[in-house]
Amino acid sequence: MKKYFSSFVLFASLFLPAMLGLFSCSNKDNNPPYVGNWLMYGNTSRGDSVYLTKALLTLNVSNFGYIQQIRNNATGAWLNYVGQTGYLAVTGNSLKIQFTSLGIAPIDSLTGYPNGIITYYGPSDSTFTTLLNSIGGNVDLNGSYSISGNELTLKIDLNNNGSTNDPGETSIYIRQ
Repeated sequence: MKKYFSSFVLFASLFLPAMLGLFSCSNKDNNPPYVGNWLMYGNTSRGDSVYLTKALLTLNVSNFGYIQQIRNNATGAWLNYVGQTGYLAVTGNSLKIQFTSLGIAPIDSLTGYPNGIITYYGPSDSTFTTLLNSIGGNVDLNGSYSISGNELTLKIDLNNNGSTNDPGETSIYIRQ
């Protein structure tokens, strides 16, 4: 269980910024510029192994969805590992997010990889609280975004200290 949550913490540190980075694409439907699908690649390590990760962020006008995947080094398959959903409020370039569900896929003890099936938990579930505490314990987060070309930069105050200058609080996504 300890491996499960420590892996979640590492994964979620990439995920939260990614989640906020789901701002996107074209303005064809008069949507704000952040609306769309965003992608960020990264690495996470567990023990002596390093894994390639992919964060998929979907931003709508008032909500978001985030899934982080880990690449199986042996097969090349992308496996779902962590998921988040929530509400999104945007004023100018400022963001406020509120988590409505957090999810995680269990690690297979034989392969060391997640099984790819994320189970989501809502705020009334004790597992939601456990997962939330592993990523800082804040249901509500503040931040900002900027878009340059096809890049979305998210700065999220993960520890609610009033600053977005701490390690892991800035993420860059590419529009899909």
